[in-house]
Amino acid sequence: MKKNFIWSLLFLSIISTTAISQNQNDSILILKSDSMNIIALEGKAAFIKDSINLFGQIDERFNQLIHNKDKPTQNIKIKEFTLSKDATFSDMFKFLDLNTCVLTQNQICQICIQYKKKLKSNSFNFFLFKEINSYYVAIVTTGSGDIFKIEPKSINDSGRYFARRELSLFIPVKE
Repeated sequence: MKKNFIWSLLFLSIISTTAISQNQNDSILILKSDSMNIIALEGKAAFIKDSINLFGQIDERFNQLIHNKDKPTQNIKIKEFTLSKDATFSDMFKFLDLNTCVLTQNQICQICIQYKKKLKSNSFNFFLFKEINSYYVAIVTTGSGDIFKIEPKSINDSGRYFARRELSLFIPVKE
């Protein structure tokens, strides 16, 4: 009983630093890393137009999503999470305030450059972003060398992702 209490306190302290809702019992996200700092960015990169050397394969659906370059951003902190059980995107993000969890395309590019060793080479790396008033998940996988493949999926996509694959979700946090 004492062990359960200590684990509960530890879990609550971790969750309180994230954008995850207060209903922790239903959350399927598990904290995987300490905070990572992302510097303020000018907002110049867009996946298709400016990052072709970083992203060797960019899914054609991004052509429909990319219209403008991102706005400048401030310094932020992100944390890496994984799944405690199999889930859809709706399951993964249902306890989060989506507006506080989105990253810009430029920030996603920066994370891929700055933290490429943290990205899973044998699995999926998820980043939430918003374009044209809709939410999407950028699925980034690594290829040969330092080249990434990126594919957009609607947050409403019904595909199920398996926890055993050790997926990574990168989410901005307030500390």
